Amino acid sequence: MSRIFDCVSGLRSLAIIRRQLLTISPFDVLANNAGLQVVAPLESFSQDQWGRFVDVLLHRIFLMTRSILESMRTKGSGHIVNIGLFSSIKSWWRLSSIVAS
Repeated sequence: MSRIFDCVSGLRSLAIIRRQLLTISPFDVLANNAGLQVVAPLESFSQDQWGRFVDVLLHRIFLMTRSILESMRTKGSGHIVNIGLFSSIKSWWRLSSIVAS
């Protein structure tokens, strides 16, 4: 059985994960594939916009991973796949937020 969790929804996804771990079964695979994009120069970003990138692309990936890690260890198996964008290798003009995250 596969499930898709939208990490942008934050705590709601974490609640669904906890419920699945308690009632259904542990996870075999977690594929982290979060993405947000705003095409704009860095100097035009507000602190709130930047904070959203950090929250979704870093903090929530951490929370999702941490929430299932113990069940994988208990089970003795599991895989975590973190999918990055090409932008993490080659920077692009006006995509500083996605490149930095």
